[in-house]
Amino acid sequence: MLPNRSFIQHGVLRYSLGFTSPNAFANIVTITVMNGLIGFTEELDKKRLYYISCLLLIILIMIYKVTNSRAALIFGILFILGTIFSYNYGIKLDKSIFFYSMPVISFLFGMLISIFSIIYASINNIDSTLYNKLEVLFSGRFRYMLYAYDTYGAKWFGNKVEFVSYNMSQLSNGKVKWFGIDNSYMYIMMCYGIVAIIGMLMLYIITSYMAFKMNNTYIVIYLSIIALWGLSENIMINIAMNMSLLVFADYIMNGVKKNSVIRVSS
Repeated sequence: MLPNRSFIQHGVLRYSLGFTSPNAFANIVTITVMNGLIGFTEELDKKRLYYISCLLLIILIMIYKVTNSRAALIFGILFILGTIFSYNYGIKLDKSIFFYSMPVISFLFGMLISIFSIIYASINNIDSTLYNKLEVLFSGRFRYMLYAYDTYGAKWFGNKVEFVSYNMSQLSNGKVKWFGIDNSYMYIMMCYGIVAIIGMLMLYIITSYMAFKMNNTYIVIYLSIIALWGLSENIMINIAMNMSLLVFADYIMNGVKKNSVIRVSS
């Protein structure tokens, strides 16, 4: 019933099944799996958790067969394994400051590797070996990130970036090529500015601290996965897929009620 769009990429036929792109379909399914699992894990016994995890893994593999979206499959599997690990060893992790720092470390890793990769390519030869390696690392997305940076630059409060969707590209009969930024860090910095990316980092720091105070290991796994996933997909600022935006609001409000966040920020 939904209009299906098929794409040939790297010699592989991919299907979107009504969504704007195969990646969008895979991302939404994986995020839904993550949100569902994190919401019900504490209510399950170990046996049911393992059964449900196996079922969810099968779903992710089936979606991968249709969409060939590697990132969604990899990060979905990592989240399921991380949730099982947290379920079994959460009590031992509660006193580990390093564990609760993982979301911030993951965010800094993703942000720095994205920013410094663009800066390096902008001041050096784009035909270099490193440029080609960056293209492989970002699965072909790097040239679009570099184009956006060269065109708009990084400003304190962002730019009005003109994107070209898959629909617009197809309707133009090949006259207009798709253009987007499938990297959360570059997307935030290009569209909302340097202030916004710093603000996101502060949200990660505050929420990681609150997770430590509330002994919530599952949120640590979730935020870390989202931060790493942001390297290859624009999901970190997408309220339709990224539950962490609601997590930030909930944790900050809890902190304000207890005066915790106010004392930390001062």
